[in-house]
Amino acid sequence: MQSNGPHYKLLWLKDAPSASVMQMALNDERFRQRVTEFIKCTIHTDIDNKTSEEIMQITKRQAVSYSRPISSDATTEEYETEEKILARTIQYHKCNTATCLQLNNGRYQCKRKAPFAISPHEWVNSDGEWGPKRFCPNLNNWNPWIMHCIRANHDVKSIMNGGETSSCVLVLYTTNYAFKKQNRSGNASALIAERLAFHQKKQSEDSTDVDDPQYYNKQLLQRCANALLTQREFSRAEIVSYLMGWGDRFESHDYLAFYMNSAILAVKRAYPHLMQR
Repeated sequence: MQSNGPHYKLLWLKDAPSASVMQMALNDERFRQRVTEFIKCTIHTDIDNKTSEEIMQITKRQAVSYSRPISSDATTEEYETEEKILARTIQYHKCNTATCLQLNNGRYQCKRKAPFAISPHEWVNSDGEWGPKRFCPNLNNWNPWIMHCIRANHDVKSIMNGGETSSCVLVLYTTNYAFKKQNRSGNASALIAERLAFHQKKQSEDSTDVDDPQYYNKQLLQRCANALLTQREFSRAEIVSYLMGWGDRFESHDYLAFYMNSAILAVKRAYPHLMQR
């Protein structure tokens, strides 16, 4: 699953088939029908078969993200009515240069690939390509339960064996976005260049560094490392992990220190005849 907002998430379904099993299973019509039913239940892109002109007539709700979710005691009809209003308010995509239009070969193109493909029903083919039911090409994908909870724009996709999935584009893009890797090396290069200038200035002021090249180089490495560690870009996930005391890595096992030199020495003492080989 993927959201167009500041957070990207991957949700793995329990007991979901692997990529190889999924590829074979998609050749079965009954399996594709089950996937179609899953898409129908979890990914919505339609409001009563309305077109763009009809949806534009629906009144938008103001400040919907700051309002309370619908009561848990609400009826099914009330849930469906609320979902339609939310979809009209926050899921209707309107292209503009400030948000999604990018200039490509002299033409503006929507990076969200709007307008989206229209389909009278949900569908899945044997190649893993799929599509939701959509009559309005400007309505973005949404999940009804996520919609009621976060009350904000989001985009839900099912990752199977389609072209964008098999090439790992979607997975890599989502992962890179979530962990916020440092996309530009200019920041790191500028920090190192600044440290180098500072280091050279300090070296000219303190002549003792010149007499000890090893100490001079050690100071340079320390200053560059400190600059990168203290002023580099941090990901949101990394910051939260530090604040919560979760550490900077996740491991499936506990590890003990193994001192190789001590172990070899113990083996030699226990089996001195090995030294003769």
